[in-house]
Amino acid sequence: ETCLAVPPGDAGALAAALSRLLADPALRARLGRAGRERVLDRFTWARAAQGTVAHYREAIARSAGPRRAEAPSPGRSAAPASVAGVSSESRATC
Repeated sequence: ETCLAVPPGDAGALAAALSRLLADPALRARLGRAGRERVLDRFTWARAAQGTVAHYREAIARSAGPRRAEAPSPGRSAAPASVAGVSSESRATC
């Protein structure tokens, strides 16, 4: 338990929940600890990165499909650009 939930628009329930919190320091401390643990567990840089990677992969998968070849612009090669220090295997997994 990380909160005292009240129905939206129910001022009486909100007042009762606040009164309960004001009267019970142990409840405030327990809810505070549980909330902190939940945030530290769920909102990490690793989880944010995993979510970002998942969204990019989903977007790439949706956009994948047959593409028509475009003629190179004047002065540009039709060959794909290479990136120094990055192998083709690395680019395929990004």
